[in-house]
Amino acid sequence: MKTLNARFVQFFSVAVWAMGLQVLAGRHVPVVVLSQPVPPERVHWTPEVSASAALATVHVIREARFKGWATPTTLTIDGKEVAVIRNGENLMVRIPPGQYSLGLKYEGQGPLNPEPPAHEREKAVVESVLDFAGGKYHDLRIVPDERWNWQLSRAGS
Repeated sequence: MKTLNARFVQFFSVAVWAMGLQVLAGRHVPVVVLSQPVPPERVHWTPEVSASAALATVHVIREARFKGWATPTTLTIDGKEVAVIRNGENLMVRIPPGQYSLGLKYEGQGPLNPEPPAHEREKAVVESVLDFAGGKYHDLRIVPDERWNWQLSRAGS
């Protein structure tokens, strides 16, 4: 029969390894994109840019999630509809550096509900004003909040 001290040492040695694995697992890792690009037929507008300018690359990712899977989201830049992004898709847009208003429109329509929304409260538009530096790569994620509205968040934040 083992003494209490021997059992404590065994438990403590296992607990230290388990905590070490938790620390390693919780470290920040780069965004891994397991999504498909938005098909060209759903890209409605791309900004006109010159080839010599230092452009900002904006990468918008909508991860595959169960919450809101059937509802497409329209990405807007300064009020212009850029593309319709569905569950598990991503879009890369190159724009001149500067400040832009990025918006997400959700109309409450999808494969299960093809009719337009009957009430104004079923529509949601979220806009964020963001700065984009030239020659940089900017990752953004489309994530649902607790009310099923879409939000843009910077990857890693």
